[in-house]
Amino acid sequence: MDLFTILIGLAVITSIMMIPGIYFLSGVFREKARIEQKLRETEHFENALLNSVWTGIWVVDANNNFVYFNKAMEKISGLTSKQVIGTNILGSIPEHTIEGEAHFRDIFLQTTDSLESTTYDLVPIINQGGNLKYQSGVLVPLLDDHGEYDGMICTVEDVTGHITDQALIKENEKRLREALEETLTGTALVLPDGHYLKVNKALCDMLGYTESEMLAMDFQAITHPDDLDAHLKYLNMMLEGKMQTCEKEKRYLTKDGKIIWAAVSISIAREAHGNVLHFFEQIENITDRKRIEDERELNELMMKALLELNNMTQVTYKEITHFVMEKGIKLTKSKYGFVGLMNEDESVLTIHAWSGDVMDDCRISDTPVDYRVDQAGIWADAIRQHRPIIVNDYLSPNPDKKGIPEAHIQLTRLIVIPIFDNDRVVAVAAMANKDENYNDLDTYQISLLVNGMWQYIYNMKVVDELNRLNDELEGRVMERTDLLNENKRALLNLVDDLNSTTNNLKLANERLLELDHMKSMFIASTSHELRTPLNSIIGFSSILLEGWEGELNPEQKEEIGYIHTAGKQLLDLINDIIDISKIEAGKLEIDIRKFSLKEVIDESLSLVKNVINEKGLDMEVEIEDIIIVSDRRRLLQCLINLMSNAVKFTDKGMITVHAKTINSMVNISVTDTGMGIKPDDILKLFAPFVRVESSLTAKTQGTGLGLYLTKKLTEDILKGTVEVTSKYGTGSTFTIKMPVKPE
Repeated sequence: MDLFTILIGLAVITSIMMIPGIYFLSGVFREKARIEQKLRETEHFENALLNSVWTGIWVVDANNNFVYFNKAMEKISGLTSKQVIGTNILGSIPEHTIEGEAHFRDIFLQTTDSLESTTYDLVPIINQGGNLKYQSGVLVPLLDDHGEYDGMICTVEDVTGHITDQALIKENEKRLREALEETLTGTALVLPDGHYLKVNKALCDMLGYTESEMLAMDFQAITHPDDLDAHLKYLNMMLEGKMQTCEKEKRYLTKDGKIIWAAVSISIAREAHGNVLHFFEQIENITDRKRIEDERELNELMMKALLELNNMTQVTYKEITHFVMEKGIKLTKSKYGFVGLMNEDESVLTIHAWSGDVMDDCRISDTPVDYRVDQAGIWADAIRQHRPIIVNDYLSPNPDKKGIPEAHIQLTRLIVIPIFDNDRVVAVAAMANKDENYNDLDTYQISLLVNGMWQYIYNMKVVDELNRLNDELEGRVMERTDLLNENKRALLNLVDDLNSTTNNLKLANERLLELDHMKSMFIASTSHELRTPLNSIIGFSSILLEGWEGELNPEQKEEIGYIHTAGKQLLDLINDIIDISKIEAGKLEIDIRKFSLKEVIDESLSLVKNVINEKGLDMEVEIEDIIIVSDRRRLLQCLINLMSNAVKFTDKGMITVHAKTINSMVNISVTDTGMGIKPDDILKLFAPFVRVESSLTAKTQGTGLGLYLTKKLTEDILKGTVEVTSKYGTGSTFTIKMPVKPE
C-alpha cells in the first residue's frame, strides 16, 4: 500500500468521523442562537478549537449568509473571514465550472430541499484566481425547534493534490479553456505590468487583433488616452488591496483606428502568500448602447436649441451666429467652428462667429472677416459645389487645399455645411477636430440648426425692409403735406404715393404671413422628423421588452427599458412643444362640450394613483359633482401636469384635491406636503424651460415645460387663471380658476 492510498484512506475516514462532530457543532450553533450569554463564555474556546483543525469549516444562517469561516477555510479559498462574513453563499459560489461535472450550487440546493446530510467528492471549482481546484466534504443542514431549515454547516477538504489521474486534470483544464474560448464575452488574463497573459477569440475579434499580436502588447496601448489614468487608478487600488473587484466603462482603440465603448469587469488573482498573479478581465462591447444614448441626448439638445433660437428677439448677427456656432460645436462634439453669411452672388463669405483659439490673431479682432470664395481652400468646395463637405483625414494630400496660416491650429477633421435659399447659398457653418469621424448625423444636426438661424435672419431682413418702407412713407407724407396747400396735383401725387406704399405694405404683410406659415411648417416638419424615429425606438423597444424577439436577460431588459422610457419622455417633450407652438399661433383646436367635473378629476387621479401608492402618500379628495361647459381634454391635460408635479416633489405626507364653484367660477386646487417653493422662485415658476432648484430636482426628470404649458392652456383655451401659494419646507397649492360656462 503506497503513501497516496494511505492519505486517501485517512481523508475518507476523517470525513466519516466528522459527521457526528458536525451534528455536535450544529447543536452548539443552535445553543449559541438561543443563549447569548453562554455563547460569550464559550466563544473563545470554540473559535480556538475550530481554528486548530486542518479541515475547512463554514456556517451559513437561515438566509444563507456566512456567519462562520475558520482559518483552514481561509487557506483553501484564498479569502479572509472578514471578506466572507455577511455575504450570501449563493452569490459567492463561482459560476464557472467544468461542463458535465457536478456543480456545488446544485449540491447545496439539493441539501436545503431534502434537509438531509450530503457528502460530495471531487467537485471541481474555479477559485477567485481562475485556477481549477477539487474539493470534497460534507453538508449538514441545521434545523430549528419546528424542524424547519435554519442554516447549514459544512466541512471542506482541498483534495486537488491527491488526484493522480493527470489525464483527467488536463482534460478538464482543456474543457475549461474551450468554454472560455466559446463565450461571446471578451476575456483576458492581464499581468500586473499591463501585458496580456491570455486572451480569448471574442476579445481578439472585438478589437481586430490576432492572439499573437495581443499577447505582444499591453492594455495601455489599446486604451483611449482620456480613459487611461482612471483605469490605472482602479488597478493600483486593487494591487494595494483596497478593493478586490471593480466594474467600469472605458473606451478601446481597435486595430483599424476605431473607438469602441466597453463595460469592463475586473478581479484580481493572488497566490497563497498574497502575491499578485494576474488580473481577470471580462469585456463587453456596449458601443451600440452608448450610440443610442448619445443620439437621444443629441435630439434633446437639438430641440432645446431650436426652441431657444425661435424665442430670440432683437439680436445682432454676431449674437445669433455665435449662438449657432457654440451649439454646433457641442452637438457634433467638435473643438472649433465658424459661421458666416454669403453675399448675393456667392463670391464672398463674411464670417461673423469663429472659435477664438483657432489662431492667435483671432483673439485681438472682433470684427467680421471677409473671404473670397475663388481664393479659399478646401472648405469653400461646399459653396462651389453646392453640397456638404466632410474631410475625415485632413492631413492627407488634397489638391483643393490652399494651406493654412502659420499660427493656425492643425486641422484633423472638417465638416462644412452650406444653407440654401432658392438654390443660392446664403450661409455656411463649419466644425473641426472632432475626436471621431464626422457622419451624416452631424450633417443633419448642423443643417437643422443653421436653417433655423437663416429663417430668423430672413425675418430680420423683412422686418428691416418694413421699417425702411415705414420711414420712407413718413418722409413722403411730410413732403406731400408741405405741398398740399400749393396745388391739387400735389394732393393727387400724394394719393398715388400712398396707394403705392400701401401696396408695398400689403406685399410686406403678406410676406410676413407667409413667413409665419413657414415657421409653423418648419416646427411641424422638424417635430414630425423627430417623432418618426422616436416612434420606431418606442415601438421596437416595446417589442423587445415583451419578448417577441426572444427572452432578454435582466440587464438587457433594464437597458432597453431605459431606452423605451427616454423615448416616451422625448415624445412627450415634442408634443408639449407642438402644443405651445399651436397656442402661440392661435391654431390649437378647441372642443367645447358639457362634461362632469368629478369624472375628469377622477380620471387625472387614476393616472398618478400608482406613483402615490408606491410612495405611500395619503390622498384626500373633496369634489363638488357639477356639469361644466369647457374643453375637457385641455382641462385634463392641465390637471395631470399639476398632480404629477405634486406627486413628483412629495416624498411623504398627503396630496389633497378640492373642487368647488364660487360665483359661476370653478376653483380646482391641488395641495402637496412637499419641499415647497422659495418666494423668489415663484416669480419664474411659469417660464418655459425653468426648473426650480431643490433637493429633489436632481432625482426627478423634466424639461420645465409642464407649468408653462398649463398656464398657456388655462389662460388661452379655458379662459381662466392658474395661481400658486407655497411655504418653503411645508408644501404648495396650485389653483385653477375657470368659468363654469364660457361667455
